Amino acid sequence: MITARQIDRLFHGKDYSRLLHDLTSHRADALVRWDARASRHTLAAAMSAIRLDELNFAGHPLSGKMIQVVLSAQEADGGWGDPLTTALCLRALLGGRGDGVAVERGLAYLANLQQEGGSFPAGPFRRMAADGHATATVVYLLAEHPAAWAVVDLGGAADWLDANPDAQDVATRVIARHALTRCRRAPVPTQPTRPAAKVA
Repeated sequence: MITARQIDRLFHGKDYSRLLHDLTSHRADALVRWDARASRHTLAAAMSAIRLDELNFAGHPLSGKMIQVVLSAQEADGGWGDPLTTALCLRALLGGRGDGVAVERGLAYLANLQQEGGSFPAGPFRRMAADGHATATVVYLLAEHPAAWAVVDLGGAADWLDANPDAQDVATRVIARHALTRCRRAPVPTQPTRPAAKVA
């Protein structure tokens, strides 16, 4: 298990790929295929904040520093470049009962990207084809957070995953299995209040 000291050393040494590897090994997170254009700096900061929260170090100064990196990377549209990075950053911000404008904007970004059948595209445009990996990963990262259920139709995304097993490769099926388990354990979800759809 990685420690706060190791996270700090790797992050400050800018060894973001190694840090991501160490933070995700032996977890379903290791199977996520991050967009090649996604900032490894932001991904490493978000994953670090998540692991520090899991270790009950949310109050540690390093955790605050990682959250600041995540917040500073949020784009004008409310997202972090693509659905997977956005879901990861939201997961980091939602740890420790986080909320606020950045979370609201990020959830609205995902809700606007979500397609009518419940799926998500791989990229930042709603009109892109539905993507099993993106859909499974978004649900996997956010299903344990009531704030996400209130805005994003995670139940619809889970239904889409159940109905479209052919859209999932082996790695995606593993993530989807974990995502669906998290959905079943989630607090009673409320109906999402989707923001007005934007044309992308």
